[in-house]
Amino acid sequence: MRDNPDGVLTLLNIDVTTFDSILTFIYTGRDVVCDENAESLLRAATTLQMMMEEAKRYHMLPSRRQEFT
Repeated sequence: MRDNPDGVLTLLNIDVTTFDSILTFIYTGRDVVCDENAESLLRAATTLQMMMEEAKRYHMLPSRRQEFT
């Protein structure tokens, strides 16, 4: 993952087709997993889970907690 000054977030290791499948599932609930994309979806899910864990740790830092009270 990489962000830059213009506010664009680049998700490395997640191709456009895989991300599109993830968004389709999120917004429609439609099953998007098939033999052709199962491995890339699993890799993307792992990457996104790691990002969520990092975000949770960041927001739980004592210096950050003050901003939310």
